[in-house]
Amino acid sequence: MPNAKRIAITGATGLVGTALTTALRARGDEVVPISRSSQPGGVVWDVEQGELPDNALEGIDAVIHLAGAGVADERWTDERKRILRDSRIKSANMLVDVMRKMAKPPSVFLSASGVGYYGAQPGAEVDESAPLGQGFLAEICRDWESAAMNATSVGARVAIARTGVVLAENGGALDRMLPPFKLGVGGPIGSGKQRLGWIALDDAVSAYLFLLDNDQASGPYNFCAPEIVTNKEFATALGKALDRPAKVPAPKIALKLAFGELVDETLLADQPAVPKRLTEMGFNFQFPTLDAALRHILK
Repeated sequence: MPNAKRIAITGATGLVGTALTTALRARGDEVVPISRSSQPGGVVWDVEQGELPDNALEGIDAVIHLAGAGVADERWTDERKRILRDSRIKSANMLVDVMRKMAKPPSVFLSASGVGYYGAQPGAEVDESAPLGQGFLAEICRDWESAAMNATSVGARVAIARTGVVLAENGGALDRMLPPFKLGVGGPIGSGKQRLGWIALDDAVSAYLFLLDNDQASGPYNFCAPEIVTNKEFATALGKALDRPAKVPAPKIALKLAFGELVDETLLADQPAVPKRLTEMGFNFQFPTLDAALRHILK
């Protein structure tokens, strides 16, 4: 394939990384995973120790930085917060530091981020022009994006994917929701009025390829479907897709007791992000509506 690229990916074994790796290889690109353990054709790094070989990115055309510890995997202790930050920001700084030492660094740097950048946004929908919000996740996203944008200092084109909830059957948030919903004991979280920015995994992968291939793509992009839904609407749609009732609410107080402050910035946050810049650039969503996405995922 004459236009095949060599792409380095951090977080290549995660939900999005695995699917994106498959898509890149299917079209003829070579993927070089950067991970904590040895993988065929890959590079080993140690973010805790700040170790990444100086030659890790030699011959690489583009870097896609997806690595980051799971935001909602554990309760937010001080140590967990440090891990959440370092796995994103320290790792991005390590990649850019290696690029600065190169005679010919990668020309493209794509980085994940999150709609948590906007904080809770009750009221109007938010596009990429909206200001930074408040909260721990907003601070992480700000610093994560800032670290990635430093790649412009070596001439790289940098684009940021502010990603909503990625929907896939095997992995991610939906995978955790399915068991109670399949048993008929699922339902809205808290009041159910909080709005949700979401995207089907297939569309997230396609959007990364779109930004990778589009020389004009730079800066932040909301990786969210055009249709914003409330948490209650999401629960109803999921119940409908599974042909199960979806009316058993998860009380806010119980969630707070179980998970602490992360609940306020994730499950209970009103985050109505819209994909204005992707849409303006001509990106077409395969699954622009939640019903269509769930039918595809749960087929």
